[in-house]
Amino acid sequence: MTNNNALIKILNASVQRCHMAYCAIATITLMLFSCSNAPQEQDSNTISSIDIYNKKSTNNKVFVKPKTNEEIRQAYREYIESAPKGERSRSSALYRLAELELDVVDQLLESKQDDAQEELRYQQGLTTTANLLEALITDYPDNDGNDQHLYRLADIYTQQGEHEKSIATLTQLINQHPQSKLYAEAQFRLGEDAFINGHYINAEDAYTEVLSSSFSENFYERSLFKRGWARYKQQLYLEALDDYIEAITYHDFANSTDRENSEQELFNEYFRAVGLAFVYLGGSDEIEQYFASTPESRYLYHAYNSVSDIYSSQGRYFDAAQSLRQFINNKPNSEHTPAALSKVVDIWKKSKLFKEFEKALKRFYVEYNPDSHFWDNNPQQQTLQKMIHQPLMDNMLIAAKHYHEQYYRNRKRVDFDQANQWYQRYLKHSAKRSEQHFHNSIKKDNVYYLYAKLLEEADKLAEALYYYELAAYDDDLILNSTAAYATITASDSLYRNSLDNKQKWLNKHIRFVHLFVESYPNNAQTPEIMLNAATLVYAEKRYQDAIAIIQLLPAAKARQGAEFSYKLDVIEANSYLNLAQYANAESTYSQLLNSSTLAQADNNEIQDLLALSVYKQGEAAISAGDKKSAITHFARVSDLTPRSSIAATGLYDAIAVAIQEQQWLNAIRYSKSFQQLYPSHKHSNDVTQKLSFAYLQSDQTLEAAKVLENISSADSDSDTKRTALFQAAQLYESKQDWQAAIRSYRRYANNYRLPYPQYLESMNKLIALYQQVEQQNKALFWANKIHSTDRRTPKSTKTDRTNFIAANAALALAKNKHQTFTSSALTIPLKNSLARKKQAMQAAVSFYSHASSYNLPNLTTESTYEIGNIYLKFSEDILASERPRQLNQEELEQYEILLEDLAFPLEDKAIEFYEINISRIKDGTYDQPVKDSYKQLAKLFPVRYGRKGKLADAIALSYE
Repeated sequence: MTNNNALIKILNASVQRCHMAYCAIATITLMLFSCSNAPQEQDSNTISSIDIYNKKSTNNKVFVKPKTNEEIRQAYREYIESAPKGERSRSSALYRLAELELDVVDQLLESKQDDAQEELRYQQGLTTTANLLEALITDYPDNDGNDQHLYRLADIYTQQGEHEKSIATLTQLINQHPQSKLYAEAQFRLGEDAFINGHYINAEDAYTEVLSSSFSENFYERSLFKRGWARYKQQLYLEALDDYIEAITYHDFANSTDRENSEQELFNEYFRAVGLAFVYLGGSDEIEQYFASTPESRYLYHAYNSVSDIYSSQGRYFDAAQSLRQFINNKPNSEHTPAALSKVVDIWKKSKLFKEFEKALKRFYVEYNPDSHFWDNNPQQQTLQKMIHQPLMDNMLIAAKHYHEQYYRNRKRVDFDQANQWYQRYLKHSAKRSEQHFHNSIKKDNVYYLYAKLLEEADKLAEALYYYELAAYDDDLILNSTAAYATITASDSLYRNSLDNKQKWLNKHIRFVHLFVESYPNNAQTPEIMLNAATLVYAEKRYQDAIAIIQLLPAAKARQGAEFSYKLDVIEANSYLNLAQYANAESTYSQLLNSSTLAQADNNEIQDLLALSVYKQGEAAISAGDKKSAITHFARVSDLTPRSSIAATGLYDAIAVAIQEQQWLNAIRYSKSFQQLYPSHKHSNDVTQKLSFAYLQSDQTLEAAKVLENISSADSDSDTKRTALFQAAQLYESKQDWQAAIRSYRRYANNYRLPYPQYLESMNKLIALYQQVEQQNKALFWANKIHSTDRRTPKSTKTDRTNFIAANAALALAKNKHQTFTSSALTIPLKNSLARKKQAMQAAVSFYSHASSYNLPNLTTESTYEIGNIYLKFSEDILASERPRQLNQEELEQYEILLEDLAFPLEDKAIEFYEINISRIKDGTYDQPVKDSYKQLAKLFPVRYGRKGKLADAIALSYE
């Protein structure tokens, strides 16, 4: 028995090739076979010496080398061939060798190698085993274990595909060994074979034999069921029903809620057979009569149900429904009545006959909805409630969808009411379950969304939005993108069309947009959603919300192209501007200007807005006390957008603040830029003045002068032009640019006679400047201009300064005439030259007198002194004049006397003027002319002033 386990393994592996029903029995049988057929006695000199397994001798402690399996099998073969058939040990050897061969087969089977050589060895092993068993049965027909040998041989034939031999061997087993433990199984296998081949009577007989066998326990239930089928095939439907019901009763199925899948499948198989039998007997009418005399009435509903299922599978929906209604009518208080009515609803659902479906559903709903009185009377029926609740919910949803579709097509109020009612019922009774399960179930079935669609289609948008929200969101998590999009469109419509609560709808809309864009950034509808929402909140002046929406998905702008991006950027930039976030506004406006699709009109508008955002940064800096930054921002306006409406204003303010902050170089730079960019601007002249001021403050006098000179030409205001020109002239003069100064003063004198003092001043400057450049004639021209102008000007217009200038001009003219007088020689003929000189004297004296008339002390004393000098010089020149050459001595003396007569009065006149001058000493005037007058008097009037002889001095002077 040492290799029994190996043999069992091989046989078990072989049994796997047989019908499932044989496998367990085959294993048990082989175990019996292995034990019962082991030799009881063996010849110690033959059998025991063949099969040695590493045994240790306890007597002599000699170890025997183990034999290999092949050596053992070969020894058995040799023994069988040599042993007489009548020898009892040969029977045991045949069994033992068969066992060893099966061990080889088992090993080949376990190797699972897809090898042709291995398969051949496997088949050879089966053949060898079959031959050994055939020999064992043939040679020893009375052996007690032959029933097992026959069973095993039949199994080997099956593995070899020798079906007829297998059946014949099983038949031999039941004929020769009716009391064998294997008899029931062999009959069952013969019955199966007969059934498969359509020999239903033979099959029935075989199954009956199994049922009557004392060893039928493992095959009893199946034999009952299969005998029922054999009778069914013979149209013995009542007899078949008896077998089916007995098999079901024998099995004793657990309650439906406790059945495992395999159990439920078997249950369904049995009752399908029951249903078929009843159908052929006449249908559900026969069921009640059959079970009236049967104690197993617990299977009554399942019988009705199985008949209904069969009718339904055949498309006989009225018969299917009628079968269950018959049960309901006969057993209204049965625990299965709710399930039966639910099944009726399903039948009509399957039939697509909606009117019948709804009729059944309404009855089912009225009697078994979670709020019905049925549950009040059956509070413990939780299992039943769970079983029928979900089908009820599913069917209510079908009804709701049906009427919803009807309403969508025809817009009839009755269809809306029905759909609305079924949706409401569904939602109401779903809530009877746990809260989480309730929401999950409804969302899974999409009921919230469907109901919301119905309400929206009926123009009940506010209610629709409530259910769209339930369908779409779990807090901030989107569960249904379609519903989420619907919340966006619905809230948008409510906001646009509502007269009140607009902010409520807008707030919802913003939240929905945020969730959708964040969850579905690549959705095709996302960009348009963003644009619409941003537009709405911007219109409501909720600028921060607009920015937040736009910044949800920066990539969306790029993907949608320039036009779309432009729209969002405009909203974002304008929002920044309105929020006083001017730097962000500037940045966004700058991006807008780079748009390739920007129209010229839009371009101009964006230019202006960009300029405004920069200008506002300047104003903000001013408010913050940061004037340095303000200057930069104001100036940047024209740098960025020189054509914008506010660019000139920004640059003007930059100039003004730069001047306030004494940033002269910046003021100059910005002013020059202003002049270049905006020459016709209303502030242009003012900027020019500021430029000149900045030049002056930065010690750039000539540049300031040039600017002022330009102002004098360009400004529209005459006073400004006049002032600028005069100031320019002064600046040129200060920098010794004589020609530019002359040019400016001359323009002034030629164009501006008023105010009189400044007019006179300009001419006075020209006198000095022409003298500086040694253009005496031009200096005298302007001196004469002053003289003549002043003589015509009323005293009321004059000032001390004008008097001073006029006096100096007269003095200059006097000196010029004085010079002419001095240079005029008295030559022969004396009459002519004397007249010429006298004329020059009179002119000089006249100018000196005019200069003196202004009563300016220094000019008066100088003029008086110079008049005295003229008279004295005239007197001296007469005395020293050329004498006629043809005169004799006497005539010459007489001539000189005459000259003295002419000269002395002039000298006296000179003394008179000198004395007038020194008389001013008593008034406190003692300047140089007074001093010089005194010196002259000392010479001329020595008696009084230390005067010498006049004629002698004059003569001496003339000969020196």
